[in-house]
Amino acid sequence: MPMNVYGESAGQWYNVTGITPGPSTYTCDQQDDVECLHDAVNGSPINPGEDRIFVKRGTLPPAN
Repeated sequence: MPMNVYGESAGQWYNVTGITPGPSTYTCDQQDDVECLHDAVNGSPINPGEDRIFVKRGTLPPAN
């Protein structure tokens, strides 16, 4: 079963499972001491120590 993928921006979590990163969806931009994508809302980082921040670029489905 594929893993769900979540990102957080301004306190709101988004379910980005199956959504391709890009200029109209989201990107993972360089920033120290943060992780872009997580395995659940308030979950564990998928790539710990990656130093990338989740940036919302368009309409995304909010996580329930």
